[in-house]
Amino acid sequence: MVAIRLALAGSLTGCGSTSAPPAAAPRAAPTAAELAKLYDTASQRAGKGDLDGALAALDELDAAGWSFCPADRDMPGLTELPRYRELCARMKQRAPVVERATVAMTLPDPELAPEGIAYDDVHRTLFVGSMAERKIVRIAPDGSQRDFATRDAGLDAVLGLRVDAAHGLLWAASDALPNMPGYRETDAGRAGLFAFDLETGALHERFASPRGPSHLLNDVAIGPDGSAYATETESGGVVVARRGQASLAPWLPIGTLRYPNGIACDGESLFVAHLTGVAAIRLADGQRRDLAAPPGATLGSFDGLYIAGATLFGVQNGFGSTRVVRVDLDPGHRTALQVTVLESAHPALASATTAALVTAEHKLLVIAGGDHQPSTILSVPTSSH
Repeated sequence: MVAIRLALAGSLTGCGSTSAPPAAAPRAAPTAAELAKLYDTASQRAGKGDLDGALAALDELDAAGWSFCPADRDMPGLTELPRYRELCARMKQRAPVVERATVAMTLPDPELAPEGIAYDDVHRTLFVGSMAERKIVRIAPDGSQRDFATRDAGLDAVLGLRVDAAHGLLWAASDALPNMPGYRETDAGRAGLFAFDLETGALHERFASPRGPSHLLNDVAIGPDGSAYATETESGGVVVARRGQASLAPWLPIGTLRYPNGIACDGESLFVAHLTGVAAIRLADGQRRDLAAPPGATLGSFDGLYIAGATLFGVQNGFGSTRVVRVDLDPGHRTALQVTVLESAHPALASATTAALVTAEHKLLVIAGGDHQPSTILSVPTSSH
């Protein structure tokens, strides 16, 4: 709720009187992007020790009806303050409670630390990438699991995965991260996209990023010509792997977006999730715009992002409490007409990262990795009712 300030000052001159100045126009309600920025502002202020400033930003979110309960890890120094707990409680009360997910399977390896997941509709197989063990696990329709690709192929920590069924490939984004086995300081900045044969696991192609400390290849989408596009989360851009080239090439310049993460392609445009929304960028000419969001909704901070027809799906985990979300678009894919929470209450969702869209079965398979404990794959229906 936004307060309306009235101008009450006036003056009397001579025998006549002047009317009071007109009331100031009410301040416009914050946009979805502005609300997302407020959350980030609160987190940054808390991280710098400006607790009063962080609380002030959270107060603004609360006044605007924000319904994501902040993650304590995002608000260091605030967690024991009564005012912070009160704000969190109010935000949590507004949050939609939707529990439709079921546990599809459990991955028993407690050290897997999964991030990316992808589904092969043709062979009905699932792929899960491991950040900690530098490998990709293949899960057959009968639930049996085996290593599909390992560090022997040059993999570092595995993040985003995407199936290119048309060319029989599985694409993987891989980065040298300090928590992976065998990491050395000289590995910092090493990153690349790997394309593996879907059936055999043989390495088909590898595209390296130029060495540098700012690389973090995060998620992958496939263009209509088989090119693979990946978000560069740390540098704020998008890179492309074109077949026949030896290395990754810049596609969206660095610094264009704040924390680009999930990415999807509808054949004409890339949809790139970032801190405050989803950018739609035309492949033909690079024309970029943010999807317009309906009132009361925010499209910021999707980790995984997927598209089927005129519908986007995503795992929204950047604002504390995690949600699996459906976004119905207009026919031109310029505006989000409706945002529907598909899942928000399953306990495993707290550690969810990305998902795989199983179109034929109308479901998302959402990966939730435990901290030194088995991981869970949730099945979430994609229908809006």
